[in-house]
Amino acid sequence: MQQSEKWLELYEELEIKIRTTASQILNKKKQEKDNQINSRQPNIIIRKSLTEIKTLISQLSKGLKEMKSDFRKYGLTFGEYNRRKNLIKDKQRDYKKLQQDFATKPIESIVTKKLKEGPLEETKETQGLDNEELLDLEKENLDKQDELIDKLDVSVQRQTQIALTINEELDEQKPLLDDIDTKMTKTNSKIVKNTKRLSRFEKLSKKKGMTCIICLLILVIVFLCFLLFTSQGTKLLDNTKKKL
Repeated sequence: MQQSEKWLELYEELEIKIRTTASQILNKKKQEKDNQINSRQPNIIIRKSLTEIKTLISQLSKGLKEMKSDFRKYGLTFGEYNRRKNLIKDKQRDYKKLQQDFATKPIESIVTKKLKEGPLEETKETQGLDNEELLDLEKENLDKQDELIDKLDVSVQRQTQIALTINEELDEQKPLLDDIDTKMTKTNSKIVKNTKRLSRFEKLSKKKGMTCIICLLILVIVFLCFLLFTSQGTKLLDNTKKKL
């Protein structure tokens, strides 16, 4: 039972680490977009967090496989085992999503991209615009990018909340599932006992049946002997009378 509780604590630690890493990646992209930081230090931190997430998932998988060998020993039901197995699969998907988000480069604004490439060239968007209008265009593009990032942040938070809600519902249903599993175990035990009793009764009935048949055969033999003896006696008596 203690190992089962430790597994749940480790899973909670994994959930916190995933949420923290998702926030780190989101902040990194915002700061990179605004050219506020050098991305090297945040990258090191995020890579470390991703490694820790991978390690935690591996530990949870290993622990669950060990508990599968003996449900009673670890206080685990088959239903709870499947629930935890699905939780691990969900976190593996979250881990892959974080890897993809981390590998995706931030969206560069039109002006920033052109500055990196060299002297600016006229485009359909910038053609005929003065410096002030170019700044307004850049600001508009930045606002659009901010809006996209905010939507992504809201989506991540919503998914996190949904995951927490599902986890709470599963925790609430766990006692019910355990109760059903316990009743099924008791019912199965009764079925096994009654099956054994029926088997013993059947064997006993067969033995008694054979005894009855043997007794009946003995009675038939005795009766036949009696008839034979009676017949022989009658003949003997008749012969005696004739001689006399």
